Amino acid sequence: MEERNFRSYYYEKVGFRVVEEKKSLDILFKESPIDKKKLTHFTLRFTVPNTHRNALYCILLGILPTYQKLWTFVKHQRKQHFEDLHHTLRLLQVNNQQISKPQLYALMKSLESGNLKLNYQHQLGSHDNLIFIRICEALVRIAESESDLYWISKGFFQLFLSFRPYLRTLAAYTDKVMLKEDEKLYQYVNIKELLAAFIAKHF
Repeated sequence: MEERNFRSYYYEKVGFRVVEEKKSLDILFKESPIDKKKLTHFTLRFTVPNTHRNALYCILLGILPTYQKLWTFVKHQRKQHFEDLHHTLRLLQVNNQQISKPQLYALMKSLESGNLKLNYQHQLGSHDNLIFIRICEALVRIAESESDLYWISKGFFQLFLSFRPYLRTLAAYTDKVMLKEDEKLYQYVNIKELLAAFIAKHF
């Protein structure tokens, strides 16, 4: 076993695999411009340390540029845009006390796209808004700020929309990989019909 592979294996066994991964990401982040292809390959091969997830998602989703010297300016602009949307909803008398933050962000997304309706409570129950809300809820512990949570959630939602036409193909591929890599998981998913339920819900 190569020294590097042995070291990675050891770190993983004792719970410190993140040490090597963090060092690798630190090196990638020092590049100017940051190479998005390298970051993409990294995320496909390794677990991203919590300390780097927010920045990495912002880069890969196009929220932040690949030049770190521009981050402060872009972050300020993103935050200002977020606060403007939030302020506009308050002017429209959207009651923040009656809805959760993910629901509020869903309305902000609708406002930004010009699709906000007067009956916003009913709009929150739409299929796409429910998906966006679930994405927000999943990312709430990763994002470093409310502004980042909004933009990262929106980025992942756009990815979902781009992949939606291929969900059946992706589900079939997932089924095939599970059968090969983890037969117990494959059997559980198929007994519960989880993939079938997922496809049925999104078509």
